[in-house]
Amino acid sequence: MFYVVQLQLEESFFHGQPASTRKTVEYVAERVASCCVKHMCNKLLTSIKQQGATDVAQLISASGVVTSATNSKSEAPMKQLKVCVWLNVELLKYYIVTKFGERYY
Repeated sequence: MFYVVQLQLEESFFHGQPASTRKTVEYVAERVASCCVKHMCNKLLTSIKQQGATDVAQLISASGVVTSATNSKSEAPMKQLKVCVWLNVELLKYYIVTKFGERYY
């Protein structure tokens, strides 16, 4: 409902303006959106990725699952699989708790 009223107001505003006004507003809106996306990708996501990499490294080192070497070559793929499964579960737990809180976990 609100969205429909907003579109009607926008159309009535641009109806009384020259076509160049609408084009200018659209251009400025695209540029602002592009700058916001660039800012988020360059500033915010970089720090989030770095924090995530640090958290993953801490989880791996704290788990004790990863060992320096394996005696048998047949054990290596299984250990890698166990590490991947464990890591995915821990990351999923972390995501759920940080996104939705403890009550959803």
